[in-house]
Amino acid sequence: MTPAELDLALAQMSQSDTELRQLLAPVTTAQWHWKPDEESWSLCQIAEHLVIVEQGVMFRLRTAPADGIEKTVGKQHLPAMLVDRRERFPAPARTLPSGTKFESPEEYLAQLATARTNTLGWAQDADTKLMEHVMPHPAFGDLHGGQWLQMLAGHTLRHLAQMRELMALPGYPAE
Repeated sequence: MTPAELDLALAQMSQSDTELRQLLAPVTTAQWHWKPDEESWSLCQIAEHLVIVEQGVMFRLRTAPADGIEKTVGKQHLPAMLVDRRERFPAPARTLPSGTKFESPEEYLAQLATARTNTLGWAQDADTKLMEHVMPHPAFGDLHGGQWLQMLAGHTLRHLAQMRELMALPGYPAE
């Protein structure tokens, strides 16, 4: 990953953060907890899943060995693959939301701000050597830190699409 590609990954993280904030800022408590059926996730659950994943990835990435960069070559289009919701991926058990972590969108957005500040601060620190931290993804194999940033951005955009789909369903509360 070149410096320009890293800048793009950071911009994608920023874009996904902005879109998420804009979508959730006007959401009411009733909308936050609504779901069309027992199997579907509410906005609250989707948001909780995003925080669980980002915090988990960042914890593991910070402790990942700084080796194996050659195993990460040729994986440039990860976010585009993630955003396409035609193919569904079951969430790993450790990332399943309870739906009780955040009572309101405001509470969630505050937690998101902390998580994103930590993520981007670490990624932009010159001592981090982001590209040297490599860890496996269950579907895409070994990825370096910059690719993981792209994955987090793409994951957020994917779930933004899921949130928009949920908000467009019949029965979604008007307020």
